[in-house]
Amino acid sequence: MSSSGDAYLRLIHSPRVSPQTRKVMLTRLAVVDPDYAPMALASGEFDTLRHVLARVIPQLPGEDEVEIDLAARMDKQLADAKGDGWRYASLPSDLEAYRAGLLLLDEFAFAQSKFAFTLLAPEAQERLLQGVASGELQSGRLEPVS
Repeated sequence: MSSSGDAYLRLIHSPRVSPQTRKVMLTRLAVVDPDYAPMALASGEFDTLRHVLARVIPQLPGEDEVEIDLAARMDKQLADAKGDGWRYASLPSDLEAYRAGLLLLDEFAFAQSKFAFTLLAPEAQERLLQGVASGELQSGRLEPVS
């Protein structure tokens, strides 16, 4: 681990950090496990989420750094149904919303290229996500997927 990683670990293990906070911070350091089996999302949905996160929150680990498995962390939170505590009652659950959004990305990708989002080149994934973020790509429906 790099010197910044060492400093982070020293901070986590210092008496200034409560045991509960330490546990959360250490969990956030979980590295990518290529054999991770999703618990909430279907395999294809999980693969799409990994690709989305690679575009939205790119990790460029140095030689001594490791990639943090954000997709697995999110999937575990979805499986545990542990959100951040706020959501209008009329909205779908977090899991339903993630599923609907990931499916919609694939639908947009198929409409544009006849390929799934995960099969697009990184630049094409980036353009598609920018189209969604800008409102250029929209759908009249975004309903829960079961």
